[in-house]
Amino acid sequence: MRKRVSACARASGTGSRAPPWYGSPDLKRPNRPQRYYGRQIFVAFATSDALLVSGIITERAPIAIAGAAGHLFAGPIVHAAHGNWGQFGKSLGFTWGLAAGGGLVGLAVGAGLDSRCHGQAICLGKVVMPVLVGGSALLAANLADGIALAYEDDDIGSGEPRILLVPSASRERAGLALAGQF
Repeated sequence: MRKRVSACARASGTGSRAPPWYGSPDLKRPNRPQRYYGRQIFVAFATSDALLVSGIITERAPIAIAGAAGHLFAGPIVHAAHGNWGQFGKSLGFTWGLAAGGGLVGLAVGAGLDSRCHGQAICLGKVVMPVLVGGSALLAANLADGIALAYEDDDIGSGEPRILLVPSASRERAGLALAGQF
C-alpha cells in the first residue's frame, strides 16, 4: 500500500511531513496573558470632559483648554506610565492625526458652507464645522485608543524575579518597603 505524498512534501524531501517552516511554533508569537488598562484612559477622558464642560459653562477659557488638552494627551500619558512606548507613539499619532484631519475636513466643509452665505450678519461655518468634525474624530480616536490599544503583557507569574521599592507613609511614620516576585 502506497502513501499519498503532497507535491510540497515531495519537493522539500520531507516525505509525508509538512515542511519545517509550515506552522512552526517558533514563528508564532507566544500566547502570553495580557492585562487591560483602558479603564484608566476612560477615567482620564471623563475628567477631561468634566473640565471642558465646566470651563465652557463658567466661561473660563483655561479650564476648557485644560479639558481639551486632556483629550489630546491622556491616552498617550497612560500608555507611557505603563511603559508601553510603542502604544504611546500609536496613540499620540492616532489621536493627533485624526483630530487634525477631522479639523481640516471640517474647515473645508465650513468654507463651502460660508461661500453660500449671503446677506446674513455672521456665517459660522469655518468655526463650527472644524470643531464639530474635528471633535467627532477626536472622540473616535479616544474610544479606539481605550478599546484597542490599552493592553500590556501580564508578567505576573512569569517566573522572572522582580524587586520593587515601595514608599509608605502614615501619620506616625514614613518608610520604604521591599516587595517582589522571586
